[in-house]
Amino acid sequence: MYCPSVALLSPHFLITFTQRTQPTSSPREAVKRYEMLLESDGRSSYSQCRGDILGSPHVQSVAEVYACRCVQRIEKSNKAIQVLCVLQGEVAAASCGEGPAGLGSDSATTCHIVAFRNPASGRTCLAHLDDARKVEEAVACMLRLMSAGGDGEEPLDLYVVGGYVGKTCSEALSNALLCVLHESPRAFRVVLACMSRLNSMRPAAFTAARTGDSLPVSRTPAAQPPSVGGGWGPSAAGRINGGVFFEGGMQGRDMVSEGASSARADVGCVRDPRARQNHPVPTDTSSVKENDTRHCDDGWLPRQTSLAIDLRSGQAYPVRFEGEGRGPGWEVRSSRVFSGSRENALTEIYEPRSDSVVVSPFPVFVDPRWLARMLVLADRELLAQTSTSPEAEDERFVADVRAQFSYMLAQSGADGQSWCENVFGAGGGRPLVFPRLAPTT
Repeated sequence: MYCPSVALLSPHFLITFTQRTQPTSSPREAVKRYEMLLESDGRSSYSQCRGDILGSPHVQSVAEVYACRCVQRIEKSNKAIQVLCVLQGEVAAASCGEGPAGLGSDSATTCHIVAFRNPASGRTCLAHLDDARKVEEAVACMLRLMSAGGDGEEPLDLYVVGGYVGKTCSEALSNALLCVLHESPRAFRVVLACMSRLNSMRPAAFTAARTGDSLPVSRTPAAQPPSVGGGWGPSAAGRINGGVFFEGGMQGRDMVSEGASSARADVGCVRDPRARQNHPVPTDTSSVKENDTRHCDDGWLPRQTSLAIDLRSGQAYPVRFEGEGRGPGWEVRSSRVFSGSRENALTEIYEPRSDSVVVSPFPVFVDPRWLARMLVLADRELLAQTSTSPEAEDERFVADVRAQFSYMLAQSGADGQSWCENVFGAGGGRPLVFPRLAPTT
């Protein structure tokens, strides 16, 4: 996950809050303090919701199946690979037959990839969330995009991938997301929740997953999270019309696929699924802190960092976008994270009527001299300065950051005032419109 606060030249690369308040189930209050989100006392209906969902044997089983899947590599934006890539801080919604066959996102270490899908119509909205303080706004934006497609009031299928224990910002995002969904008047049916402790593994398994090496099968059963029997429905907490629930009879495994048929061409397995099995899972993360040696010193890392949804079938599969597979306008789109000008939780990028990727204008408040200094740093130092999870990033992260900073420096000019006109034309107010299947620029 990119660390956007770096662009503001802040001496603190991770935003933290130290004021302590009493736990609350209100999403507006919950997202104000990171620490408060990690101090649930287990008595509120939200705490019951979180515990029942992440502790459900059914949810755990589906998450385990997904975590062991091979990652599908998408390298070309052609008619055989119609999966639209959503970058960090972006959101896209599409219906069956509008254009893309699927929506997806990757590189979510401490971030969370969230998707809503209407099982009746197939309309799907997928977003890449990176800020616990803006989760309520992000969920509202996603629901608005779902309604724009004529979506009714029936429960939506919910998919979440990303985040792991041992990182305050990651656990805060997990808790804020579940809190906001729990308080929502709209009902959500959990299809996949590969997040938090269900998405955490040891460094040895992480290294093997990267290299493709397999781990020896342990005869000792892996430590599992405490299970809560049965299903948690809206009525269990006095909720009838909204909130998060799952159904014991739901065929969640059927919705977790090795890859949609539309994405089978030009793809390959980049991780050995055997490397993700037989690893211990943290048993209690209700009070994780950054200095908690039970988790940080043990080095928990994410199992999966990506999600793609097939619009027609609703099947979910891990994905990795590379080259032209990232879609058009990647350099300018990815620059928004470091621009220092992000005001909204999410930026809409897809226009279904023209089947285009649209990049709305935004300024860049970054000193070009800072960009130049970052570009001469060694890879290890640049990684540490620009990521919320340096230990979990893949091998392409540093190269991507260098490409983004080089592009921003070239377009901003020596005085840092030329970005808008150079990128968005005279006056700096013209959106960039790319055909969805156009080559990457």
